[in-house]
Amino acid sequence: MLALAFVLLLVAATGGLAMAVLDVAAPAVRTAHGGIAGLGLLVLLIGALMHGQTLVWTAFGLLAIGFAAGAVLFGLVWRERTPPRLVVAGHGLINAVGIVLLGVAIFA
Repeated sequence: MLALAFVLLLVAATGGLAMAVLDVAAPAVRTAHGGIAGLGLLVLLIGALMHGQTLVWTAFGLLAIGFAAGAVLFGLVWRERTPPRLVVAGHGLINAVGIVLLGVAIFA
């Protein structure tokens, strides 16, 4: 479960990075990015409940904060406009740290 969550979140992060770098945030791409990230977060929650490691729960907490921030800020506040680069970078950084912690928990 944790490996599946890691792969899903890595795919979502790659899509998010592509959107940020290429300035391509079409509604379908944003929806797909959020859907894959949400599915990865759900699978991670199931895996965290099964394994219960502190590092996994820390990764889940960071990813949940990053996901919620992205959903609220990009889905509600800046739905029709381009968000500031600093907000996008903060959202990506929080999620990237969570993915790295999950990778350490799985592969170390």
